[in-house]
Amino acid sequence: MPNRRSATAFIKSKLKAYKKLDVNFALGFFDIDDFKVINDTYGHDTGDMIIKLISKTLTSSTRHSDMISRWGGEEFIAVFVGVDQEQIGYLSEKLGF
Repeated sequence: MPNRRSATAFIKSKLKAYKKLDVNFALGFFDIDDFKVINDTYGHDTGDMIIKLISKTLTSSTRHSDMISRWGGEEFIAVFVGVDQEQIGYLSEKLGF
C-alpha cells in the first residue's frame, strides 16, 4: 500500500490533470475508530494484522485508476479519479467511508 509521500505525489499529479484537462477527482479520508483500544486490549501485533487486512480489502475494492494509501497510524486516504458526485457516493459507501 502506498505511503503518505506517494499519496501526496499522486494527489499533486491529479491536481495538474484537473487544471490542464479538467479531470475530476475526489478525496476520502477515514480512520479506524477506537484503534487504541484494539492495540491496548489485543496487542500491537493484532492491530498490525487488522491494518493489513483493511489495507488489502480497500485496495482490492477500488478501481485501478484510484489510490488507497495509508496516511498515518490507523488513517487512510482514498483518491478517486474521474468521478462525479453520484460515483463518489457509491464508492464511499462501498468502502465504508
